[in-house]
Amino acid sequence: MADYTDKWIALLTGNELYNHIETPNEPHLYNRDFNINVNSLLFLLETSNYIQDPSLWKGSLFKGLDMRNENYSRIIEFHKQNIDFSYSYLKNIYFSKVSFYNCNFFHCTFDNIHFYTCNFSQTKFNNIISIKNNIYFAHTLIDGVFISHSSYLMFDKVGYSSPILISNLLPERIQSFISFMIPFILYKQETKQMLSTIHIINEELSITEEIIDILDEYSMQYNIDLKKIFILHTIDLGESKNDTQTL
Repeated sequence: MADYTDKWIALLTGNELYNHIETPNEPHLYNRDFNINVNSLLFLLETSNYIQDPSLWKGSLFKGLDMRNENYSRIIEFHKQNIDFSYSYLKNIYFSKVSFYNCNFFHCTFDNIHFYTCNFSQTKFNNIISIKNNIYFAHTLIDGVFISHSSYLMFDKVGYSSPILISNLLPERIQSFISFMIPFILYKQETKQMLSTIHIINEELSITEEIIDILDEYSMQYNIDLKKIFILHTIDLGESKNDTQTL
């Protein structure tokens, strides 16, 4: 089976000699500036046995994918780790049964992107440039939090969104989930879109109080009142079994 060593070497050489991203607003990116064929790049990524490959340098060669002129949809199914998609324009992609571990989507534009039945762990979406049409997560595991159907992260022309319900998770899981959500919350705030509520239900008041501390910390860091977005409920497990305290 071909290993495409020559293509990997060419891609490595171009990226190493040309890329310059010390100024985030004006990065020099080999893949984008030299119009490197996106299909060829995705083919290399998809056909590489990357999970078993210790060569972490490969993951740094996919910055600046430019799909803005792509007019057809594609389905991507693979399991990857340590891939850096920073500064990419991603368009018309349906990610299905994909696992991303420790991947970066920094400074990206998302144009009609669907993540369906995917698993995200330690993956970041910081400094979103733009969301066009929609970005949609469904039946997806985000840092240990399962989202069965999330229209909260669905962005369309009217900013439609609806609540998410999360129950019985340890504070560290919630902290990872909040960290994952922050870039999307900030983007919606900056673009003056309605912020939907995320309801978190727990059975122990002590856990709820820990989560409040986490929300306070992130609220101060990002200058946004997250307790208006993350609505906390503590279920009363007494005789009634039905009483709920909202904090």
